Amino acid sequence: MMYRHAIPLSMGILTLVLQGCLPASRTVTTGAAGGYSEARRTLEQSRALPSLGRDRRMVLDEAETWLGTPYQFGGVTRSGVDCSGFVCNVFRVADRRLPRNSGEQAQVGSSVNPAQVLPGDLVFFNTSGSGVSHVGIMVDRDSFIHASTSSGVIVSRLSESYYSSHFLFIKRVLN
Repeated sequence: MMYRHAIPLSMGILTLVLQGCLPASRTVTTGAAGGYSEARRTLEQSRALPSLGRDRRMVLDEAETWLGTPYQFGGVTRSGVDCSGFVCNVFRVADRRLPRNSGEQAQVGSSVNPAQVLPGDLVFFNTSGSGVSHVGIMVDRDSFIHASTSSGVIVSRLSESYYSSHFLFIKRVLN
């Protein structure tokens, strides 16, 4: 069990930067109770794209199996995972070893114009006010799957005001 409340604030921020993501606590309809069928439908539609490569399909398949996993700061297992731990685990199915925290993950791959996003691209956010602090995996041009602090692993939309106002950039790590 993690006792992060006992850590002094300045030390806690350092720990968040080193181990995982700062909170993305916005709740959304696609991950909330009753919304998993919509999330699965969105993932299924993306996986059905004829042009979708094998690695991208495997990433989406694996990401879907994590839906509903609870959020745990620093977590990397199905009993609890944070955003960057989720991304690390999912990309292993495509034999991609990514750094453990979102800031370092943001340094990998090539930049992508949002209009040219593909399922499996990584999307980065500034939820802390000081640079990259949250990461998710794009499902389609508007939807992404990620580990939120309030709802665990869910599918959210970039067009939601919270995410659009904290959006930074998209990176491609899969061919």
